[in-house]
Amino acid sequence: MRKCEKCGARSKILETRESETTLVRRRECAQRGCRHRWTTIEVLKEDRWQSIDRLARTTAILIRDLNVIAKSINKMHSEALALADDPPTPYERAAPMRAEHERRRLEATERNRPMWTPPAQPSEEKEQP
Repeated sequence: MRKCEKCGARSKILETRESETTLVRRRECAQRGCRHRWTTIEVLKEDRWQSIDRLARTTAILIRDLNVIAKSINKMHSEALALADDPPTPYERAAPMRAEHERRRLEATERNRPMWTPPAQPSEEKEQP
């Protein structure tokens, strides 16, 4: 006896469709407040029926689709790497850091420089009589 996917109560079979290797059963929760409906597929394997839940089928399809998508992304990524120019040298990768270092050095120099420099005082020589 299968239990409800939502509440865990007993379920009843509403409809059964048969083929040579599968049974498709429409089920409903027997609990009065729930009445959740779902479909199960049972497959004949080694002279006994094995149930495949709808969620398992959906998950299998989703995983298959995700594998196809992942393969295409990997292919596009490898093609992009093949088309890309030579990777930057360590010197080229360090250029932004060098520019920032130079900017900070200049700012520090500006902070240490006085804003206003007093004019030079003329030297006073004493007149001799």
